[in-house]
Amino acid sequence: MGSTGATAANGVISVPLTCNLSTACQGAFLLCLPNGDLCEAGQTVDGGGGRLAGSDFVVPAGATGDITVALTALGQQAASGISSFGASVLVDLLNYGTVTDSSNANFQLSSADPPVYPAGTAANCGTAVFAGQDTTCPFALNVVAAYTQARDQGNANGTVTAVSPVTGQQYTMQCTGQSPVVCTGGTNALVAFYN
Repeated sequence: MGSTGATAANGVISVPLTCNLSTACQGAFLLCLPNGDLCEAGQTVDGGGGRLAGSDFVVPAGATGDITVALTALGQQAASGISSFGASVLVDLLNYGTVTDSSNANFQLSSADPPVYPAGTAANCGTAVFAGQDTTCPFALNVVAAYTQARDQGNANGTVTAVSPVTGQQYTMQCTGQSPVVCTGGTNALVAFYN
């Protein structure tokens, strides 16, 4: 891979790839949420996965080619309204399998397009966390932390309590869905996130 980041225009990025084989390199290029766990074939944001962008490619043997890669709805949201979003790279090469290198694990994705957020949200808080108009990003991040902790402890009812750094008070939030998880409650608070 000839770059460690790209800026989307009209929902598409360009990435230079070099083929170091004696035959053409053919495969799939994927950008995923940073943990990379949800980026396998068929796992898209609509299906509960963490795919930010993807494209099939062919690069001639011994050559470098710029491939165009389309962002998913999640990819467009993750890159909106922030300077850059760190993504994992997965390159699946036909007949060779996954051939990524650890230096490409933190690909920086940004966007020149107008911001696109999940329904009802108005700000990108980074790490695929979004806040509603009446919600601060520090509170949104606390809601995600509370949700993650509750889920990891086996609490599946979706109700969490989080502290607002602005008011110093605890608020109860009801969380539903999977991709994104949407939490509402408090004082007109809305948080949406992918995890």
